[in-house]
Amino acid sequence: MLAALCFLVCCAIGLQSWTALRVAGFDLGIFDQAVRSYADFALPRSAIKNVHHEFPPGFSVLGDHFSPVLALLAPLYWLWDDPRTLIVAQAALFAAGVPVVRRIARHCYAGAAPAAVRRAADVAGLVYALGWPLANAAYSGFHEVAFAVPVTLLMLERGLARRHGPAAVWAAVLCTVKEDMGLVVGLFGALLAVRAHRAGSRGGRTTGLALMVAGPAVTAAAVRWFLPAMGGVPGYYWSYGRVGADPGEALVRLVTEPWAVALVAVTPTVKAALLVWLLGTLALLPLGSPTFLLALPLLGERVLSDNPNHWPAIHHYDAFLWPILLTAALETAGRLHRARSRLPRPPGLDRIRPSGTRGGARPTRGARARRVRRPPTRWSPRCPRRRSPSARPPRSSWARASC
Repeated sequence: MLAALCFLVCCAIGLQSWTALRVAGFDLGIFDQAVRSYADFALPRSAIKNVHHEFPPGFSVLGDHFSPVLALLAPLYWLWDDPRTLIVAQAALFAAGVPVVRRIARHCYAGAAPAAVRRAADVAGLVYALGWPLANAAYSGFHEVAFAVPVTLLMLERGLARRHGPAAVWAAVLCTVKEDMGLVVGLFGALLAVRAHRAGSRGGRTTGLALMVAGPAVTAAAVRWFLPAMGGVPGYYWSYGRVGADPGEALVRLVTEPWAVALVAVTPTVKAALLVWLLGTLALLPLGSPTFLLALPLLGERVLSDNPNHWPAIHHYDAFLWPILLTAALETAGRLHRARSRLPRPPGLDRIRPSGTRGGARPTRGARARRVRRPPTRWSPRCPRRRSPSARPPRSSWARASC
């Protein structure tokens, strides 16, 4: 039911944006041309991208972003060759994350009462389905974030279930969504290795270490080799001049002058407002889980950027963070629930029961007397209805004689 609700809401928002002409060439038109090229068994080319960025003719969008996963949408164009296919497909992919979120909630509330687990799963599914990041992404048309959301959720859920092999498979798929997702995979591998080490799982530790190395390696290879090989301009999207002229210089400054980098992250104030919005709407719960660390690369890309489009919470960028923030919030909430259940109960609380129940305190004699039901008094026209002694008015001798 919640999955259907998520699909209908996201699909309605996306199609309404299409009807109101709020979506155009950027970015729905670019992805429409790219996926249509995949459907024709060709490289994903977009004339819009060529004209806008002055790239050479025949430029492939694979030189813009490393997103080969979009080829999976090509068969849909064999059924309906229309840009709205992408809007409907994105809504379906978002809705596919609802059952995964419910499973994540059950992992986080493992050991709790069945009613509490069921309630947590329902609330988590509803919050995910109606979350503002998915609504903003649907409002903005279509982006590769349509795959990033469910794949990230599947990777995190398999990690919580200690199914390290499937978690690694979904991590590999996530690397094909966009070039920067390899950084998220690297941090996920580090977290997986630490948790597996504490649990005594040698296989999980090995898998985590492998992902920790492979994720950043995929990002580096895509940026330095694959994108230029497909016609991309090296450093085209580097918009971090306030931090450094290149990634190496930015990393050095991050280590030597962290206060300067932190100042860049909160100025102008719209960046600080973005952080407050992302975390405050989830009651700061994501900060209580180490899973929140996976969001740092994506947050850093936005708050350290010189591009004002990355700063507000009105585009599709929040949807990349939504699975990570929600999972971290559920982990913190589950831990707080377990801590609350372990608190000592006040002495004598278990012995307090409602009176009259089995095992409870016996009622007093006066209470038993008050519960005795007296037989109804017969009424006759000659005799007034009997009243309680306290409410009985004084009678005359004639009335006493008559009754």
